[in-house]
Amino acid sequence: MKIKAANDALSKESKEKAKKFTTQMELIKAELGKIAEALGVDSLKSPDGTMFKAKRDFVSVTDWDEILCFCIAPLFPATPEDELSALVEASNLDYLSKGILKTAVKDHLDAHDVLPPGCKYEVERVINIRKK
Repeated sequence: MKIKAANDALSKESKEKAKKFTTQMELIKAELGKIAEALGVDSLKSPDGTMFKAKRDFVSVTDWDEILCFCIAPLFPATPEDELSALVEASNLDYLSKGILKTAVKDHLDAHDVLPPGCKYEVERVINIRKK
């Protein structure tokens, strides 16, 4: 127990020190992003490394019942939506891990220009730095 306590204390101290550097790095990235925006470029290169703009996208589910009905609907083509909802509720879906494939959602969005029901798609612009 003493070793675990010592390890926990060291880990906490390390995280607190790293937080200071992380905050500084985020401020520097924000300033580099502003400079790149003002210059109208997507990247800046220096002898120490390269800053570049990137996009990070996220997919999440806002309504599990809705997306589950959407997913099983092709298996029961003539079934009304309320009966599909009853099937979802009566099934043992609690045994499954809840997650959704970002690529499947993006493919659906590309093909139909609309998200699958119950899904949310977000894009975030980020600044990355690659050291030389």
